Amino acid sequence: MGSYRVAPAPGLAGEVTVPGDKSISHRAVMFGAIARGTTRVTGFLEGEDCLSTMRAVRELGVRVERPGPGEVIVHGVGLRGLGAPAGTLDMGNSGTAMRLFMGLLAAQPFDSVLVGDESLMRRPMERAATPLRAMGARIATTDGRPPVRITGGAPLQGIRYEMPVASAQVKSAVLLAGLNAQGRTCVMKPSGAACLPPCASNADCTDGSKCRAGRCTWSAPQLCTGEATPVACFLCCLGRGTGDFSDADFAVCDRTCFPPEPAVTNASPHISLRFPGFPGFRPLTRH
Repeated sequence: MGSYRVAPAPGLAGEVTVPGDKSISHRAVMFGAIARGTTRVTGFLEGEDCLSTMRAVRELGVRVERPGPGEVIVHGVGLRGLGAPAGTLDMGNSGTAMRLFMGLLAAQPFDSVLVGDESLMRRPMERAATPLRAMGARIATTDGRPPVRITGGAPLQGIRYEMPVASAQVKSAVLLAGLNAQGRTCVMKPSGAACLPPCASNADCTDGSKCRAGRCTWSAPQLCTGEATPVACFLCCLGRGTGDFSDADFAVCDRTCFPPEPAVTNASPHISLRFPGFPGFRPLTRH
């Protein structure tokens, strides 16, 4: 393991480009994989979790290119074009990837086994498996934890599911499965839970993606409901991931604690934060 030495600085100033949003990066690759045609994504977060998703879709027969930093090109195979993997699908340390793939693979005609690193293998997976089984999926866990074994070919039926605890991962898994289910799938947050417009936060990006594909509807905000219906195919698109404000906290905190000293530096007394693809209605404050 390498060693690092940190020395005090007289102050911080300049411009920071905020890394891409992890939740949206996961979903952008997944939707690109099941779309028909080529999807280009910019602002992709090249962290290990999202790269695990990228490697997994490649194992499912999807060609993915990385032409430049933060850029991904996904050559989609269509909603029913995924192929059986040669071995287990390694999700690394990403619980998001594992739970979303549970929904994506639940109705595929082949068997799948999802594994991860030592930490992920200890995490609970039943909160996603339970509603998927209610749809007809054949999913087995090991005492509620990975490995997750999915038996292919199960016919899925749409359900109306009220989550006992609000979870973006569970909601996304159920809605992804709903794309291959008979009838309408409806997922509701617990009564009284906060509900934001589609794509207003990480928790809602799956629903927003479906809205852009023209296949998802949102009820009045107070009902906190997302819906999905079976579709024949998705079309490719040009996607742009957004910067994740939580990753800007470090720069904001550092700038607040260590303002630049004019006598030492000629830099601007400000730090400018650039958010690639930032939607205007996403909150900019942290509490």
